[in-house]
Amino acid sequence: MTISNRQPTLFAPETLDTGMVAIAGSRPTLSKAQREFNTLTGRISKLRADLAEWQALQQGFAERWIREMEPALTAMNRVQLDLVRRIDTLLCHPPSGVKLARRQKQTLSRYLLSLVDQLLAADEADAELEAVHDRHSDISRAERREMECEFTQAMLGDMFGEDVVASFEGGDSESLLRHAQARLADAATAEEAQRQQRAAERAAKRGKPTTAELAAERKANAAQQASLSLREIFRKLASTLHPDREADGAERERKTALMKRVNQAYQNEDLLELLSLQIEIEQIDSEHLSALPEQRLRHYNHVLKEQVRTLEGERDALASPLLQEFDLYMTPDARARVLLDREFKHRVAAMRALKNHHCAALAALGDPHRRRQLIDQLAAAQRDDDLDEASAAIDMLFGEIDATPSRKRRR
Repeated sequence: MTISNRQPTLFAPETLDTGMVAIAGSRPTLSKAQREFNTLTGRISKLRADLAEWQALQQGFAERWIREMEPALTAMNRVQLDLVRRIDTLLCHPPSGVKLARRQKQTLSRYLLSLVDQLLAADEADAELEAVHDRHSDISRAERREMECEFTQAMLGDMFGEDVVASFEGGDSESLLRHAQARLADAATAEEAQRQQRAAERAAKRGKPTTAELAAERKANAAQQASLSLREIFRKLASTLHPDREADGAERERKTALMKRVNQAYQNEDLLELLSLQIEIEQIDSEHLSALPEQRLRHYNHVLKEQVRTLEGERDALASPLLQEFDLYMTPDARARVLLDREFKHRVAAMRALKNHHCAALAALGDPHRRRQLIDQLAAAQRDDDLDEASAAIDMLFGEIDATPSRKRRR
């Protein structure tokens, strides 16, 4: 199969007709509620377009993952496993005439363990790789998991208290972190409940409602009025569009389709869609929106704010898993989609390059001269890694020393 150098992007957004609903007039001439209404309807239109693009992106991403990422990952892992087996055999059962020095064995063992760790990161339950690791490591995988769990448990206990890690019965760090997270969430919920109870008791002594109770009451009233506004628009649309009252067959079919949209919008509390339908059937116009009382507009704005939050949640639910897969922690905007596409291409290219690197290492292990060169290159790379780690440790140490406040010498 011929692979084009120009890969397709992950998404192909279509032009969307957002059906903008806004109150006519220049911004200085509009009231505060009218300006907020226009801002919210514009925000909803933009979020709908963003959501459609992320939906197209997700579908394209899934297709490209199957078509490009999975084959590249499978091919790389297959060659990497062959390389692990070749080095394991070379170290445990070297061919006749092959004699490796102690330093060469140490270099190959360290390289082997790094390859095994990479493979086991994707599949911890591989018995063959676990056995290879334990043959060439001073610490078995099981012992390492136990040590990591003990370290994590001690760290969490020091940071959040022993109650957070109490009653944990698992055997790995990830389970311990989930356990601690659940305990912290329960503690936060209990603390908030106690805080509200104390506030209620203080308010009861004073004979006044708490601030939280007043806010909850205002919110409930606003939600009730907003629901009434939605219901009123729904009834007006239903009275005009009800298909059972239409004698003409074509007109009945048109109204049936419109009524289906009305029911869906009312079910989703989609005020913008209901208003768009009213404009579409000429039930209201821009003058009607401009003449709405401030109180009614505030009720509308309450519903529109809920729509904004709902759309933002749907967009983030689509975008966050895709962005986090490639370590992109950013706002899910157009720039994020471009970066996601670029990172996808880079990862596929990196996997193919690593596979070629492993193939070259496999070939080098079979030739004495090239094997010596490979081991020398691996030893040099490992020395550089050790120097980098030592330098980072020294920087951290001296950073802590510099951060320690100095004391004046006493006379």
